[in-house]
Amino acid sequence: MDTFFSIAEAWLRDVGRTRRPKTVQSYEIAVAKLFECIPAARERFITRADLIKFRDWRTDTTSVSSANRDIKALKAALSWSWLNELGHPPVNLKRLLLQPPPRKDETLTPEEIERVMKASEFDVPGRVVLRICYGTGFRLGEVLNLIWSDVEFDESEISITPKPWWQPKTDAAIRTVYAPELTEWLGEYRKTLRHAGVRDRICQQDEKSGKPWGHRIHERLRRVYERAGISGKKPTHSLRHTMASDLVQSGAPIHVAQRHLGHASASVTLAVYAHAKRDGLRQAGAALEEYRRGRQAGD
Repeated sequence: MDTFFSIAEAWLRDVGRTRRPKTVQSYEIAVAKLFECIPAARERFITRADLIKFRDWRTDTTSVSSANRDIKALKAALSWSWLNELGHPPVNLKRLLLQPPPRKDETLTPEEIERVMKASEFDVPGRVVLRICYGTGFRLGEVLNLIWSDVEFDESEISITPKPWWQPKTDAAIRTVYAPELTEWLGEYRKTLRHAGVRDRICQQDEKSGKPWGHRIHERLRRVYERAGISGKKPTHSLRHTMASDLVQSGAPIHVAQRHLGHASASVTLAVYAHAKRDGLRQAGAALEEYRRGRQAGD
């Protein structure tokens, strides 16, 4: 093979046999964007300068995390070509990834959560989505694909399971969480629905049709946040951040928080979601001082 284009095509065919469709799609996008940025790369091998140019171009047109994801895909393609001895010249792949900017703390205060729930009173589907997000920390896509058989009312548990029409983000996202208050609320809500069979979705467009609710969902939830007077925080995403922070600060071991949130790695849980609130830091500092005073008194 004498061009990166031919190598990329062979690599995509190979990973298509073993990787998830969504992962392969992200690889395909990375390769397509590379050729959009550097058309000449179709006719030759690529260099480190090409990768840097592409990374900077992607950073200008999207986010640092998206640019890093695309660079990781291209690095994987190059590593695969070297492993299979396809003739691509060596490329220095060190220090290509950019340091992402610090993530903004999107956790909600108890007072903000109360305002959000009150603002959703007249938007029934929105209230259901927000209640589930707050009670479980599930991703929005997970919530929208819940069906009633995913809820074990006797055990107060809710599960994320694969569906014929939808697959969880990763294998780690297949999980069961304990949510007694939420399952009790869902039990009462279910009584108001005409379509509430075990295979019906929990988040319905309306009680009469039973159709799934997903049309313009982000816009509707954004309006709920506006009515609650909350800006700069993404609906459902902020509730997921809040769940993660509350889990960690309530004393849950990090591996338990990881499992609850459906992260493949505990490092993701720590780096992305465990925002230490000021009160939590003060409590930790006070506990440390008390421990040290007790130890000194014992000496």
